[in-house]
Amino acid sequence: MNATTSNGAIVTKISASPDLTKFQPAEFVKPRPNEQMKFEVNVAAETMEGMLKRAVVEPNLPSWGSFQLICDEGGALGGTDTAPPPLGYMAAGIAFCLLTHLSAYARSKKLNLASIKIEQRMEFSTTLVTDAEAEGDFRGMCDA
Repeated sequence: MNATTSNGAIVTKISASPDLTKFQPAEFVKPRPNEQMKFEVNVAAETMEGMLKRAVVEPNLPSWGSFQLICDEGGALGGTDTAPPPLGYMAAGIAFCLLTHLSAYARSKKLNLASIKIEQRMEFSTTLVTDAEAEGDFRGMCDA
């Protein structure tokens, strides 16, 4: 199976999420000045063929779209390496979130920056193996 959506992309914007069947996103309440903005990011994820997985991500913020993402694993975990792995999305999400906050801070201080770049390294460990005969608990950790 190819790790793409029906239009050939690994990430696709969709109009709405028919996949979120267990709950409905909460209504977004616009915060008053100097209040924290509270919002949700709702996800429906499922396995596909092999190590491919599909998720639909739907924030409850007005004007924020819903997206379908495909992920895979590398060959060492039985995948075909045709899409980013789950931890790749997580690491990128942390970097993207930090860039959002740094950009907003720079704007608020009227700093004239052409761009902001961060580099991060995340270290993980796991006892996950692909051997069907393996026994014991599988564990995964972010070490640094």
